[in-house]
Amino acid sequence: MYTMKTRKLSKFKQDGAALLEALVAILVFSIGILGVVALQANMIQATGEAHYRAQATFLAQQHLSSIWNSPNAVNLACGVLDVAPDNAGLPSGTVNTQCGCDGRADCYTITVGWTQPGTGTVHSVVTMAYVTRDNAQPVLVTP
Repeated sequence: MYTMKTRKLSKFKQDGAALLEALVAILVFSIGILGVVALQANMIQATGEAHYRAQATFLAQQHLSSIWNSPNAVNLACGVLDVAPDNAGLPSGTVNTQCGCDGRADCYTITVGWTQPGTGTVHSVVTMAYVTRDNAQPVLVTP
Protein backbone atom coordinates (compact mmCIF):
# COMPACT_ATOMS: atom_id res chain seq x y z
CA MET A 1 0.00 0.00 0.00
CA TYR A 2 2.89 2.29 0.62
CA THR A 3 4.01 1.95 -3.00
CA MET A 4 0.61 2.98 -4.30
CA LYS A 5 0.74 6.17 -2.31
CA THR A 6 4.15 7.15 -3.73
CA ARG A 7 2.96 6.43 -7.21
CA LYS A 8 0.01 8.66 -6.67
CA LEU A 9 2.21 11.49 -5.38
CA SER A 10 4.65 11.19 -8.29
CA LYS A 11 1.75 11.46 -10.72
CA PHE A 12 0.73 14.77 -9.17
CA LYS A 13 4.29 16.09 -9.39
CA GLN A 14 4.21 15.66 -13.19
CA ASP A 15 1.11 17.81 -13.68
CA GLY A 16 1.89 21.00 -15.62
CA ALA A 17 5.19 19.78 -17.06
CA ALA A 18 3.79 19.73 -20.61
CA LEU A 19 2.49 23.27 -20.17
CA LEU A 20 5.88 24.44 -18.95
CA GLU A 21 7.62 22.78 -21.92
CA ALA A 22 5.16 24.45 -24.30
CA LEU A 23 5.83 27.86 -22.74
CA VAL A 24 9.59 27.40 -23.05
CA ALA A 25 9.16 26.32 -26.70
CA ILE A 26 7.06 29.43 -27.43
CA LEU A 27 9.70 31.61 -25.77
CA VAL A 28 12.52 30.12 -27.88
CA PHE A 29 10.43 30.46 -31.05
CA SER A 30 9.60 34.11 -30.23
CA ILE A 31 13.28 34.96 -29.73
CA GLY A 32 14.06 33.39 -33.10
CA ILE A 33 11.33 35.40 -34.84
CA LEU A 34 12.59 38.63 -33.22
CA GLY A 35 16.07 37.83 -34.54
CA VAL A 36 14.72 37.39 -38.08
CA VAL A 37 12.79 40.69 -37.85
CA ALA A 38 15.92 42.53 -36.65
CA LEU A 39 17.94 40.99 -39.47
CA GLN A 40 15.36 42.13 -42.03
CA ALA A 41 15.37 45.68 -40.60
CA ASN A 42 19.17 45.84 -40.91
CA MET A 43 18.93 44.52 -44.47
CA ILE A 44 16.45 47.24 -45.45
CA GLN A 45 18.70 49.93 -43.95
CA ALA A 46 21.76 48.56 -45.78
CA THR A 47 19.80 48.50 -49.05
CA GLY A 48 18.92 52.18 -48.60
CA GLU A 49 22.55 53.06 -47.90
CA ALA A 50 23.67 51.13 -50.98
CA HIS A 51 21.14 53.02 -53.11
CA TYR A 52 22.46 56.41 -51.97
CA ARG A 53 26.07 55.25 -52.41
CA ALA A 54 25.31 54.22 -56.00
CA GLN A 55 23.63 57.58 -56.66
CA ALA A 56 26.65 59.42 -55.22
CA THR A 57 29.08 57.37 -57.33
CA PHE A 58 27.04 58.13 -60.45
CA LEU A 59 27.01 61.85 -59.58
CA ALA A 60 30.80 61.86 -59.04
CA GLN A 61 31.38 60.13 -62.39
CA GLN A 62 28.98 62.56 -64.08
CA HIS A 63 30.85 65.53 -62.58
CA LEU A 64 34.19 64.04 -63.65
CA SER A 65 32.87 63.53 -67.17
CA SER A 66 31.89 67.22 -67.35
CA ILE A 67 35.47 68.16 -66.37
CA TRP A 68 36.84 65.72 -68.92
CA ASN A 69 34.65 66.98 -71.78
CA SER A 70 35.02 70.74 -71.29
CA PRO A 71 38.64 71.87 -71.06
CA ASN A 72 37.68 75.58 -70.85
CA ALA A 73 35.45 75.14 -67.79
CA VAL A 74 37.90 73.17 -65.64
CA ASN A 75 38.60 76.03 -63.23
CA LEU A 76 34.87 76.66 -62.81
CA ALA A 77 34.40 73.08 -61.59
CA CYS A 78 36.62 73.53 -58.53
CA GLY A 79 34.90 74.18 -55.22
CA VAL A 80 31.71 73.14 -53.43
CA LEU A 81 28.46 72.69 -55.30
CA ASP A 82 25.15 72.04 -53.51
CA VAL A 83 23.11 69.35 -55.17
CA ALA A 84 19.34 69.66 -55.41
CA PRO A 85 17.71 66.53 -53.98
CA ASP A 86 15.47 66.17 -57.04
CA ASN A 87 18.41 66.06 -59.45
CA ALA A 88 20.62 63.48 -57.81
CA GLY A 89 18.33 61.70 -55.37
CA LEU A 90 20.70 62.51 -52.51
CA PRO A 91 19.35 64.09 -49.32
CA SER A 92 21.41 67.17 -48.40
CA GLY A 93 23.87 66.26 -51.14
CA THR A 94 27.01 68.23 -51.89
CA VAL A 95 29.78 67.90 -54.48
CA ASN A 96 33.26 69.14 -53.61
CA THR A 97 35.89 69.19 -56.36
CA GLN A 98 39.50 69.69 -55.39
CA CYS A 99 41.71 70.68 -58.29
CA GLY A 100 45.39 69.88 -58.29
CA CYS A 101 46.02 66.98 -55.94
CA ASP A 102 49.17 64.88 -55.51
CA GLY A 103 51.20 67.91 -56.59
CA ARG A 104 49.82 67.69 -60.14
CA ALA A 105 47.59 70.21 -61.88
CA ASP A 106 45.75 67.51 -63.84
CA CYS A 107 44.56 65.65 -60.71
CA TYR A 108 40.97 66.04 -59.53
CA THR A 109 39.41 64.73 -56.32
CA ILE A 110 35.62 64.72 -56.30
CA THR A 111 33.87 64.16 -52.97
CA VAL A 112 30.11 63.64 -52.94
CA GLY A 113 28.50 63.82 -49.51
CA TRP A 114 24.96 63.24 -48.25
CA THR A 115 23.07 62.81 -44.98
CA GLN A 116 21.42 59.43 -44.48
CA PRO A 117 17.70 59.90 -43.74
CA GLY A 118 16.53 58.52 -40.43
CA THR A 119 20.00 58.21 -38.91
CA GLY A 120 21.43 61.66 -39.62
CA THR A 121 24.89 60.24 -40.32
CA VAL A 122 26.97 61.88 -43.02
CA HIS A 123 28.36 59.64 -45.75
CA SER A 124 30.68 60.42 -48.64
CA VAL A 125 32.13 58.91 -51.80
CA VAL A 126 35.55 60.08 -53.01
CA THR A 127 36.70 59.72 -56.61
CA MET A 128 40.19 60.73 -57.74
CA ALA A 129 41.26 60.93 -61.38
CA TYR A 130 43.99 62.37 -63.57
CA VAL A 131 42.68 64.15 -66.65
CA THR A 132 45.40 64.97 -69.15
CA ARG A 133 44.96 66.52 -72.55
CA ASP A 134 47.03 65.34 -75.47
CA ASN A 135 46.45 67.54 -78.55
CA ALA A 136 43.14 68.76 -77.08
CA GLN A 137 41.95 65.16 -76.59
CA PRO A 138 41.28 64.37 -72.93
CA VAL A 139 42.74 61.19 -71.51
CA LEU A 140 41.27 59.82 -68.28
CA VAL A 141 43.67 57.96 -65.99
CA THR A 142 42.26 56.62 -62.72
CA PRO A 143 44.71 55.53 -60.03
